[in-house]
Amino acid sequence: MGEDKIAPNNTCDENAFMCRNKVCIPKQFVCDHDDDCGDGSDESLQCGYRQCNTEEFSCADGRCLLNSQWQCDGDFDCPDHSDEAPLNPKCKSA
Repeated sequence: MGEDKIAPNNTCDENAFMCRNKVCIPKQFVCDHDDDCGDGSDESLQCGYRQCNTEEFSCADGRCLLNSQWQCDGDFDCPDHSDEAPLNPKCKSA
């Protein structure tokens, strides 16, 4: 039982996710829109992010802002800044 603890760390425990680059991250960090692995393998196409609803704004990275009125308000609400100019074409007319 105790021997597997000395083995080289090429496995993650049951609460962790193993990235392609062999880094272990907490499972709750998988599919959270942040590249926690550093190689993007925790944010793969298998994540199946939910679609934003009509009251929400959809950031370019797939995150949903709770209020579509947060776009073009001068504050970067999406971590990728896709809710504000120049990335958001709707923000042209100030």
